[in-house]
Amino acid sequence: MSQKTLSFLQKIAPFDALPQTEVADIAKNVRIAEYPADTLLCTQGKSKLDSLYVIEKGAVELFFEENGVKKLSGFSSEGETFGGIAMLVNQGFAIRTIRVHEPSRFFMIDRERFLALCEKYPDFSDFFTDSFGKKLLDKSYLAIVANVAAQRSDSEMPLYNQMVKTVTNFELSVYHQSASIQEVARAMNKLSHSAMLITDDDGKFVGIVTDKDFRQKVVADAMDVGHPVNEIMSSPLLSILQDAP
Repeated sequence: MSQKTLSFLQKIAPFDALPQTEVADIAKNVRIAEYPADTLLCTQGKSKLDSLYVIEKGAVELFFEENGVKKLSGFSSEGETFGGIAMLVNQGFAIRTIRVHEPSRFFMIDRERFLALCEKYPDFSDFFTDSFGKKLLDKSYLAIVANVAAQRSDSEMPLYNQMVKTVTNFELSVYHQSASIQEVARAMNKLSHSAMLITDDDGKFVGIVTDKDFRQKVVADAMDVGHPVNEIMSSPLLSILQDAP
């Protein structure tokens, strides 16, 4: 086992929350792969991933494809992972296309070991499902995901047959609609939450505020943060039972 590999994994989420003996065993059994820039690692909805990729150095580009057009492109770099949510809820099928952006080196944890860790340590599993669930709070991301699902049969995209609670197993905090934008922003920052549910005087949920709302409605427009948060919340809310497919 490389001490360098162990030290690296111990410092990054979600491995930093695992017992040290578990991380040591993972480090001893990882596979290592290196790819040059522009290598296509997987194609959305077609490629199957059989490992969790941990980026040891370099960066990858992740994006959706619609009719040959790249949508919602983003990048992951050193210390980040990909492939986990595909194996957890999509039978290994890639949810996005992933291309190597610059020469990169990966630690790879095989599917069986990854799923065993998720079964043994719920918080480890939640790290991946929570991250995906939070992405779905972004309307643009959700719209793309929904469109991709509409273009695929159920057998091609098993992700969309999962129960809601499987991919949104995370907690959201609550604030009253009269609270100031600044107050809610501070609370979200303190809790490291990317969204906050908003209630009325009767305690009913009337809206939601996300990081994107702060960027687009407050920062971009230089809005007074003393205004009530209901001025920037997204409303009305659509609710889905957690056991719904």
